[in-house]
Amino acid sequence: MIWAADWAWGAFAAVALIFFHVSALFGMSIAVFHETITQLRARSLFMSVFVFSILGAGAVLTHALEAASWAALYCYIGAVKDYPDALLHSFGAYSTMGDPTIVFEKKWRLILQIESLSAAVTLGLTTAFLFSALNRLQDIIRHAHDKSEKLFH
Repeated sequence: MIWAADWAWGAFAAVALIFFHVSALFGMSIAVFHETITQLRARSLFMSVFVFSILGAGAVLTHALEAASWAALYCYIGAVKDYPDALLHSFGAYSTMGDPTIVFEKKWRLILQIESLSAAVTLGLTTAFLFSALNRLQDIIRHAHDKSEKLFH
């Protein structure tokens, strides 16, 4: 079976990196929605924008670490000898743009597709997380605004 190693390495990497991704999103959520930070955000629209920007930067960093991990795996298994090329390929897979200038041998096609599938899943998780976080931030701001209006009326 030509693709047995691809399945083994690809499935392991995909599951491990999706677990890492979900853990990172939960960690960001716990930090950002801590009671003390929530109180600060409720008082300042700027603070809410700043916190949401931190979430976005954290998501980008998480995806970058995952792409770097895939690139390291490609070097480890011998799919590519040049780490910068592997990294460029992985960033292409994570951004869904791809990079036609980097060519892998035919025998590595399956693991490349597994990476793309893993990237699509984590991009979807990130999108859902950021959408949910934005809704939660809007609720906090709305609640603080309603509360302050009641105090002055």
